This record gives sequence, structure tokens and C-alpha cells, in this order.
Amino acid sequence: MTNKDKNNVQSQGMENTAPQRMVKYTMEIDGKSYRLKSDGSIDELKAIGQVVNDKINKLKANEVYIDKTKLYLSTALGLAEDYVRLWQHYNYLQMQNENLIKKLEEKSAE
Repeated sequence: MTNKDKNNVQSQGMENTAPQRMVKYTMEIDGKSYRLKSDGSIDELKAIGQVVNDKINKLKANEVYIDKTKLYLSTALGLAEDYVRLWQHYNYLQMQNENLIKKLEEKSAE
């Protein structure tokens, strides 16, 4: 996660509770070894790498032939779509929660 991403997340009410030290982890994605690093945990890196690898493998299984550039772009777009949908759902739930709190406060004031 870049500093810009962290600032964006923090400005939207989500605080970064991840440790500030960098961790490194090597894992295989699409048959190649990649050295990943993050200020999160090794478990987070494993999970992120596994999600990417699973997404790539799912696309490969559904396509007769797909070149690497298209495969990786399709993977990135799919992950971005998942992220946007989750973020929209999070915002919807946050709004619902705020509305419920208001109603509860109004009921308590009666």
C-alpha cells in the first residue's frame, strides 16, 4: 500500500493499524517467483498473493488462450472491480449504520 493509499484510507475514517516495519515474503504467482514486501504482516502478503494467483488461474481456466499482458490486465481489472464493489458496499453499510444511530438517538430523546 502506498503512502497515498494509506492517506486516502485514513482520510475516509479507517486507521492503519498495521506494523510500521517492512516484511518480505517470496511466493509463486502464475509459475514465477516474486519477492513481495509490505508494511503489513506476512499473513497478509500470503493472502494477497494467493488472491492474485487464484484470480489468474481462474481466468486461465476460462480462456482457451490469453497472452500474459491481457491475462494480468484482466486480473488487475477484476481485482479493481471487486475492490470498488466492496468499497461501495462498505459506504452503504456505513450510511445505514449512521441512520440507525440517528434513529436510536431520536428514540432515546423522546
